[in-house]
Amino acid sequence: MHPVTPAVAIVAEALVLRRHEPRITALAVLDRVMRGRHGQQIDFGTLATPPSPFSMLVAEALDGGMRASDWAGLWRHNSHPKLRSTLMSIWVREVWPKFIVRSSLYRLPTTSGSKPKLSE
Repeated sequence: MHPVTPAVAIVAEALVLRRHEPRITALAVLDRVMRGRHGQQIDFGTLATPPSPFSMLVAEALDGGMRASDWAGLWRHNSHPKLRSTLMSIWVREVWPKFIVRSSLYRLPTTSGSKPKLSE
């Protein structure tokens, strides 16, 4: 059995909280599960890659341009590869960084010309 990583614990707690307390906003869920983790480096890896359930929660909480249902719909309906590429670019440049900043997580700098990783 593999140990539970901080990312797995955060994602599980967030999804359970969201399911059992639907009146709590997505932003309040994220704030609650990230409390006390400021300054940590947490590798979310594919747990935070659209269209994962956690990424949809982050989108619902922090993306002012699209609703989470739009994100999910565009990813799940055999969308064109260019559309997926554009969505991932938006995710990496605009949505995920809002989560990192709001959660005050430690983010490794990227080298010039390299793509930022979602697991930073």
